[in-house]
Amino acid sequence: MSRRKKQKKPIASPLARLIAGILLSPIFTYLLFGKLFISISLPLWILGVISGVMITYFIYGYVKEKRNDKKFKKIQGDIYDNCYFTSSEWREKYLEYVQKKPFKVPNKKGMKADLTARYRRMQPHWLWIMGLFMILLAVFLYDSLKNDEDLNEYPIFADIFACVIPLIVVIIGIYLILVYIQNIRFSPVKIFYSDTQEYADIADIERSYENGVMLSHKKAGINIGIKYTLIYNQLGVCLIKNRDIKKVSRHVVRQKKYDTYDFFYKGDKYVHQLYILTKDQFGVEEYYVELNEFQVEMAISELLKYAEFCEENGVFGEDLLHYKPKNN
Repeated sequence: MSRRKKQKKPIASPLARLIAGILLSPIFTYLLFGKLFISISLPLWILGVISGVMITYFIYGYVKEKRNDKKFKKIQGDIYDNCYFTSSEWREKYLEYVQKKPFKVPNKKGMKADLTARYRRMQPHWLWIMGLFMILLAVFLYDSLKNDEDLNEYPIFADIFACVIPLIVVIIGIYLILVYIQNIRFSPVKIFYSDTQEYADIADIERSYENGVMLSHKKAGINIGIKYTLIYNQLGVCLIKNRDIKKVSRHVVRQKKYDTYDFFYKGDKYVHQLYILTKDQFGVEEYYVELNEFQVEMAISELLKYAEFCEENGVFGEDLLHYKPKNN
């Protein structure tokens, strides 16, 4: 789940983007403001100031990116050598975290109820709130238009406006509520149950889940049971037999963020993932689940009861680009 994909779109180096930014800043400045300055007779030196500000902005982004690249190389070495996660400072923070936020237990109502509740919390609640608001708005509009004195002078138009406009608003509101209900009805939980019951004992999976331990982070999580490990996120639910787990490890991904045009560097963030490799008669599978750095350590400690060994840490860098991949 959340399998790693190679970057499909390369991005120019920081130096290349800096040079392009410096060369293009005067041109963009003139194209955006030149006509305005000429038409109102403002001094053109102001364009030079604006261009200088843009160039300074690009230099700042370049320096920031290079500084963070250097920092990443240092972190990368510490993670590969496991110095970071074995340091006394980190271990102390980890132990404090485990005491404050230990493993959770699933909902007593069972696996289906627990997973359904988790996916329900992922749904955009604004849909049904907006839908309800639109229905209330329709009632208000109907009452206002029906009693409008100006419209009442034209009875035919008054009836049309008082009925048609609120009706359109009601239809929009009902549609939003139906979309929300549809998302819940056809949740990944139902798909998981439908697919899994064809090749596995659901009751056995539920017992493992209900007696397992939970970790959740953002819109993803993992349940580690006695016989099965279950991973869920927005894409769906995935089942792993514990006996098939061969390797577990920690993967740290540095994600570099850029502007809408993938040109200016805005900063970065570090994502911690639990990596699981399984092998059965059908082949080898790799799974990734995003957790926080302490939860990853907790999960690895628990999964080592079943895995053959813990693989060395992985450190990766990727760019968060604003493009839509083509569907094959």
